[in-house]
Amino acid sequence: MKRSVEPKNDLKISQHQQEKCQQFQQNSPKEQALLFIGDSIIEFFPLKKFLGQNLNLVNHGIAGISANWLSEHVQEVLGQQNPNKIFLLIGTNDIGMGYALDEIIGHIEKIINELRIHAYGSSISLISILPVNESPDYQAKVKIRRNNTIRALNHRLENLVGIEFINVYGALLDNLGQLAEPYTQEGLHLTQEGYEQLARALKLYL
Repeated sequence: MKRSVEPKNDLKISQHQQEKCQQFQQNSPKEQALLFIGDSIIEFFPLKKFLGQNLNLVNHGIAGISANWLSEHVQEVLGQQNPNKIFLLIGTNDIGMGYALDEIIGHIEKIINELRIHAYGSSISLISILPVNESPDYQAKVKIRRNNTIRALNHRLENLVGIEFINVYGALLDNLGQLAEPYTQEGLHLTQEGYEQLARALKLYL
């Protein structure tokens, strides 16, 4: 399989990554923070709206990043935060770029190891990669992502040692095993209803 170009080689995405990392470095740390790290699924997640206004929720999502990119930029993405708990959701863009499962697992393991070093004492929860909708109507956005690949990757991630795995995959499916249409904009990203459903699945772990 021919691997796609990494987002860092796209000028617009690269600038967005740099701007977000600069923002994270400038933001003051929050006490008792729950820090969410990931790609666009996290960046666009209205955390306080769906998870609670009373919690110190911090969003360090960056649209377009892969686990490969994040594995090399953990410190920049952490910024000044020293959170109580980190929620990590990453990997769908690696699938979209054609990385093999072994490579993606390696990238995510490296991220977790870096988080353990640079956010010492923070507990880490790994959120399962979300399903996609494989309808031809959504092919332009979903591209080479397939749910059988996502399930296989989630199974591997679930078996990583010493990490809490939060399986939200099934909470977003329709009766055909696809990301339910009310939950998605274009087969990949979530609608507000999708985020509300995702939040329901996550609340038990906050």
